[in-house]
Amino acid sequence: MQDVTIVIAGDNRGTQDVINHFRNWFSGEIIFSTFDNIDTSHISRCDQIVKSPDPGTGPGMGNAKRQCVSAISGIQAAKNDMILRIRPDTYLTSMPQMPEYTKTDLGMKFLEDRVLVCGCGTVDPRHTDWNRAFGLSDWVCFGHKKDIIRMHDMIEFLEENKNGCCEQIMLRSSIQKYLGKHIPLIHDRDMDEEKKEMTFRTFVDNFLIENFREKYGMVNKKYGWNEKQDIYITHEKWLELYRKYTNG
Repeated sequence: MQDVTIVIAGDNRGTQDVINHFRNWFSGEIIFSTFDNIDTSHISRCDQIVKSPDPGTGPGMGNAKRQCVSAISGIQAAKNDMILRIRPDTYLTSMPQMPEYTKTDLGMKFLEDRVLVCGCGTVDPRHTDWNRAFGLSDWVCFGHKKDIIRMHDMIEFLEENKNGCCEQIMLRSSIQKYLGKHIPLIHDRDMDEEKKEMTFRTFVDNFLIENFREKYGMVNKKYGWNEKQDIYITHEKWLELYRKYTNG
């Protein structure tokens, strides 16, 4: 467990409380990565505070730039290879574990190894009322440093992909940078069968979607959403997709 670095990335939204919750069971490296204009004078019990220039929000991009900058700066400062990157209003009660599944290359692979991500907030594009393509949750992720940096290292492509919600913008920007595939959206519900299929292949090639509330005691102090709602890709749905594409 101590060969993992926890990177709490973003602004200061109850960060000290989140650090305290982690310190109830984790004695390894914790980094709070934030911005020059954020007051951190009261922050304690973490190993490093990393501050970066605040890139701002940008029209039509939400907090995408800020997420990229704070995540990369914190991860680059980490001493360990395994990284738990998490929002400053969210904590876990146990450390995630990465199960072994056969690697796939369904034409959407841009990470070397899969990254464990949260099903709560990862939208199922088949849902009739909330059918977003490429809606990958940004609450928490766990994996190798190189892969989590790669997930966030595409800030120069955000402008071209700015239609949609922040999560859609970031994932589509990664796909464009590393796979050369530009997937324009008119709005966040812009959906067709091709986008749906590309979303599923992206999820299987690069990520392992897990029920973080159920398995790792995840608490998000802002949102109390039920991760088993039909709107989300649960771990069980991810397994169905994985087995479909691997005939397993």
